[in-house]
Amino acid sequence: MVRVITAYNFEGQKVDTCADPVAFTSAPPNRLLIALAHHAIEVRDLSDEAKPTYAIPTVDQVMQLSYCVSGNYIATLETKQKRSGDDALYLRVYCNWEQCSQGTPPLRARIAGRVTPTGSQIGDNALDMIEIPVKFTTINSFACCQETGNIVIASKCILSIFRMVIKTHDISRLRFLDFDTWPMIMNLKFNVCDLQIEQDIVAVFGERRVEVFQILKDTKKISDWSTTTNSTKTNSTQENIEQSGVAPEPIDLNQLMKSKTDTYLRQHVNPKCFPIMVMTPGFDDTALVEQEENAPFNIATLPITINETEAIDPWSEPINWTVKILLQLELNMSRCHITNECIKSVLLHLVYKRHETSKVLEWNFPRFRTETYNHLMCVNCLISLKEEAFVFHSLVTHEKNDVEMTPAQCITVYNFMSPVVNIFMDRSVLHVLTTASLETYTIRLFPSSSPSPSHILSERVTLIGHKPFLGIVDMVLLENKLVIFTSANPNQDNKVNNSWTLYMLMLPSPSSICKVLTFKARISRFKTPNKYIHLMKEALNISDIVENYTYRGCGTARLGNNDFKKFCCLVADHYFLFKKDGWEWSYKLYEIANLLPMDVFIRMKQVEDMYKRVKRPVNTIPALKFYISSWIHDHTDQIDFKTFIYGIKIADRSCDLLYIAELVLSEKSVRKLPLDNAIKHIKKNLEASYEWKGALTFALLFLYSLSNIDTKDVSDIYNEADEVSNKSFVQFCKTYSNLLIEQDSSFSEFSLVLMQETPILIAHGFAEIISSGQPIKLRKVIQAFQKYIGSHMYSTNVTEVFKRFLELHFSRSYGHDKTPDLNKKYVCDAIKILFRQYLTDLTKPISENSTQTNARDWKNIYNSQIPGYIQMLPCYNNNNENLIKLQSLFYTNWLTKDFKEDIKQVLPLLSKPSLSLEIMASENTINTIEIIIEKCPQAVLKYSIDCLNSTSEWKHITSLLEKKSKSDIDNQSKYHEVLHDMLEYLSHNMCVEDLCSVLPEESSTNIEHDEYQTYVITCQKINQANQIKSMVMATGQQLLASLNFK
Repeated sequence: MVRVITAYNFEGQKVDTCADPVAFTSAPPNRLLIALAHHAIEVRDLSDEAKPTYAIPTVDQVMQLSYCVSGNYIATLETKQKRSGDDALYLRVYCNWEQCSQGTPPLRARIAGRVTPTGSQIGDNALDMIEIPVKFTTINSFACCQETGNIVIASKCILSIFRMVIKTHDISRLRFLDFDTWPMIMNLKFNVCDLQIEQDIVAVFGERRVEVFQILKDTKKISDWSTTTNSTKTNSTQENIEQSGVAPEPIDLNQLMKSKTDTYLRQHVNPKCFPIMVMTPGFDDTALVEQEENAPFNIATLPITINETEAIDPWSEPINWTVKILLQLELNMSRCHITNECIKSVLLHLVYKRHETSKVLEWNFPRFRTETYNHLMCVNCLISLKEEAFVFHSLVTHEKNDVEMTPAQCITVYNFMSPVVNIFMDRSVLHVLTTASLETYTIRLFPSSSPSPSHILSERVTLIGHKPFLGIVDMVLLENKLVIFTSANPNQDNKVNNSWTLYMLMLPSPSSICKVLTFKARISRFKTPNKYIHLMKEALNISDIVENYTYRGCGTARLGNNDFKKFCCLVADHYFLFKKDGWEWSYKLYEIANLLPMDVFIRMKQVEDMYKRVKRPVNTIPALKFYISSWIHDHTDQIDFKTFIYGIKIADRSCDLLYIAELVLSEKSVRKLPLDNAIKHIKKNLEASYEWKGALTFALLFLYSLSNIDTKDVSDIYNEADEVSNKSFVQFCKTYSNLLIEQDSSFSEFSLVLMQETPILIAHGFAEIISSGQPIKLRKVIQAFQKYIGSHMYSTNVTEVFKRFLELHFSRSYGHDKTPDLNKKYVCDAIKILFRQYLTDLTKPISENSTQTNARDWKNIYNSQIPGYIQMLPCYNNNNENLIKLQSLFYTNWLTKDFKEDIKQVLPLLSKPSLSLEIMASENTINTIEIIIEKCPQAVLKYSIDCLNSTSEWKHITSLLEKKSKSDIDNQSKYHEVLHDMLEYLSHNMCVEDLCSVLPEESSTNIEHDEYQTYVITCQKINQANQIKSMVMATGQQLLASLNFK
């Protein structure tokens, strides 16, 4: 499914004829090689200044013809009829063939790799014929690598390779071209129809199968050859019998269906089985809905068996050759639109980054890669069926000496109007010759020209040219011409005794194609914006390919100096106006075009005015703000004051209160500029804002600290009790935490300013930084506080912030279910510092020690189990914030016994020490009981219930109470009441024996004592009642178990 827009116009056309052609190919710059029926190859120069046509004699009848740039030779597949009537096939290479233009030179014949020419033969101008020693009786096809000069031959399902090498004559030291047999034969699982090779990548296809693989080598130890009993070694890709090191585990089908690559399978399947997954086309709401989803291919398993022998030269290093599968597909006939569907052709293209081409080097050893391989960007394979084609793309990454290729994925689908005859891809477009016409399409080298990776298949290619022909036979691509062969009686099976008409079409330059696309795009700019941006991206895509990439057959045409930059700007303008998700891409396009900020500002102003004239106003401010932020971030050394001032202006125009503040806080380079305008801008926003007042205060204090301005007026404006604006202040603390603590774990000057002016908020900010998982951790903050406090004697503000920060951290991060890691020393030190700070604050006057914050924020702040008797103590002050917090921290079980010593040291310093402090400092239960009985008898029962566990402790406390009631005449009734309340509690919760043992000594020896007799009787009755209750319940359970409800 494609867009149809006529934008491709040939610049001229010439017509010629040719009699009895058999095969044809092209040679640079614009030469057409036609194999004729009378054992000759005709060379036609189709350039503007054409040279005379001449012929190259061949030994036998040519069936297939190919020219190779590397080595400048012509390879032919020739046939000769034997006396038995069978046809014999020969693969021959003709060198020095250009000498035939000066006459008919002598033909020198030799066999590749076996016969070395003499020095006189190398030096003369003879036509050199090299016969390739093919061992097979049938040859399906062959192909030449234009980079290395290697030749790959297909015989049914077997591939063999002959590698080109430049050898030196031993005596004359003259150099000559030769071919060495590669000691390796590859057996495929299907008959090969045709194939292609470039560098170490080979693409082969049959009627219904396609396979693309990479040839690799690994150095093998010489000792390994001695362990081999045969001279040949079989290396079967994906059919290794050895057990894999991968443990057999079940494969989760749900996980497998969610996987978009084969990463999940690599954990469960033998690594030698990869690649298993091929990214066939997906779809989304804007994509080509069904066609890519139903691509008529299945992922196939097509093993390649490699037969290799030892190196020919005994001193050569033995090499173990392997292949890496890049793509394996099989045609699924059930999903094909045509019943007799088959694979018509395959185009293999290795795409390179444009680079400086050095002089062609001649190498004296065979190889699969050239220096160009270092610039390889991707491997593309176009698979053409009868009326549609699919492009599969594999991205190449270079890491040191390793080259990695990603799994292939389908990036483009072509739909043709008629059955395909042949396909060629030139510098900027794809030419498709069908049975009815020549169709020209735009191309895709990479997944998408859209900014979003998810739009891989939503970009339709465009049919930009359609030229009908009659009697179509074939076509061939030259450097800047396209030759169409037609015949009045086209017969593809028998090309002999036939006359062809040659239509030589002059290809338009990429620049002219882009101009036509741009013209048609501008017509639809306001009416159909989607069509406009599609055509502009097509022009950008073509210009990008021409300027930045190169591949086989792409020619040498280039664009003008500014054409590529112009298309980058036009596409970027559109995305800045209408596609927010494309702003990042637009910014990159402006960078590629080398535009400065003022250039972009002028463009946006012109675009804005243009849309105003057509009464379609657009808002460029959001995009410009994004651009300024991105440009300043990426160009720290080039930032200028004008760009910053322009940013302030558009912030004022858009009423964006935080834009300049965020820009100053995030970009160090901005702070080097004069900041007076930024301060005025933020102060104006601070007066007008409410919700963001905290954030603006944060930014203004930062600017003041940079400019050494007194911050008192800022702190007077801001109210720390404003919860709404506080949120923005704390959020800015978290976002710009790098401004608060230096790399050496010390506070920045800005942090000290915040502690002076907004101590409560900066404490909240530090706590939020730690809890939000920022790079700054608890240890670093504690070290910064300790480092500063240790070097400054009078640091009241910092100490108070430190205390509040620790409070917030430990109260928010921990509770009943989670406790701090007390194995970490800095955590224990922090708890100790916080505890001692509370004790220190208790020694201060009451006016300084009173509540400063909302009481609900610190009531049991650490979620500890504070005993209930503490609140019954006299002088318990709910408004004493530090005491309440100290108690909450003390009863968290985070503290050791050493903390009691700290309390003991503080007690003498207190004018009226709290009874709760004395209890917390008490060494044992007995001592605590005596203190409570002496100073707060009303809390004795509550303390006893909470803390006493043994009858001996209960015995001790009842005895003390009885003695106290007798000795303290003034408070006798109080102690007597407490004792009787305790006995009342014990009579309900103890057995008779324990109660009798707990009673004071006089009553325990005389149970009949009238004073305590009622408690003993009550206890007996309660115990009897409990026994009866237990017996009734047990009897009831037995009765229920014996009943039968049937």
